[in-house]
Amino acid sequence: MKQIALLLILLCTTNVVSWSAKDDNQQIIPIPVLDTTVETGKVHRSLPPVPIQALYDGFSSVIMVTFLQNLGEVEVTLTNLFSGNTAVYCIDSRINTAMLPVNLESGFYQITFLTSSGASYYGVFEIDNN
Repeated sequence: MKQIALLLILLCTTNVVSWSAKDDNQQIIPIPVLDTTVETGKVHRSLPPVPIQALYDGFSSVIMVTFLQNLGEVEVTLTNLFSGNTAVYCIDSRINTAMLPVNLESGFYQITFLTSSGASYYGVFEIDNN
């Protein structure tokens, strides 16, 4: 049980996770989405469920966002952490899954989700086009 709890803590507190499966320059990168209201550095017995899942599909050049519950209108901001370039999308979460067309160069990115109720979530990921 301690091993599972430790693994969960490590997975949830990692700010940057980069996993890629390359096949003919294809990248599938899961984007870990975290709740901004959870204090980092503290051990939590249970983390609140994050109602958003996201991944980058390099083959299709899209970010796929899945909403696990209706959050209303969600503003999604994608920021290149090196250049500062941003793209903003507005999504109705009732559609459950949205495909955001992107053309990302190599670098680190932050994706931020702001719901109409004021809840905020974010994820950080790396793109390596080499």
